[in-house]
Amino acid sequence: MGGDGDFACALEKVSSQGCQVEVVSLKSSTSEALIKTSDRYTDLQDIIQDICKA
Repeated sequence: MGGDGDFACALEKVSSQGCQVEVVSLKSSTSEALIKTSDRYTDLQDIIQDICKA
C-alpha cells in the first residue's frame, strides 16, 4: 500500500471490523499515524539481514 498518513483512516476502518493490521515498511518513509494505527509494526531496516539471506 503506502506509508502516507492518509491510509490511517482506512486502517482504522479495517481494524474496527475485527481484522488485525500489520504494517511492514521503512520507518523513514512511513507516517507516525500509520504506525500507531497498526496492531503490529515492523521496520524493514530491522529485518534487512533476514531478507538478504532469502
